[in-house]
Amino acid sequence: MADKKSHHIISPSNMLRAKVGVDPAALHKQAVESANQALDKLKSEFAEWIGQDLEKLKSARDKVRENPSCAQSIEDLRIRVHDLKGLGTTYGFPIVSRVAASLSKLIEDVEECGALPIALADNHIDAIIAVVSGGITTSDDASSVAVAETLEQMTEKHIAGLS
Repeated sequence: MADKKSHHIISPSNMLRAKVGVDPAALHKQAVESANQALDKLKSEFAEWIGQDLEKLKSARDKVRENPSCAQSIEDLRIRVHDLKGLGTTYGFPIVSRVAASLSKLIEDVEECGALPIALADNHIDAIIAVVSGGITTSDDASSVAVAETLEQMTEKHIAGLS
């Protein structure tokens, strides 16, 4: 019996590499370096931006205090907190992202189950403001980590009590 191959493998040539003329790994490295340079140029504006975000956060908190049952007020607060959760680390304040994540979780669970605990929300917001005004730009500052852990625990206890 003759040994006949039932298939044939075709390896296409990599025409893209020939056209680009650059090693993809080097291209990726250039893109990362370019992005880092762009971020470095923007860093001088981060302080102004986070200041604006904190003012919006305080304003949203004030609206919730004025009318804690208003869904629109709580939604505005949720949006501000969500922004800081995502941007805190980008702005150079990783603890802000962590505390905002805890507050975001609290707001989301409360929207489903009942009224927002204003005192606990205030504690989160005050912690965010303190981190920024204190210039705490590391994720391992002992005091900030302790506050963040306490707020996370308080949030979890509150949420567990809603179940």
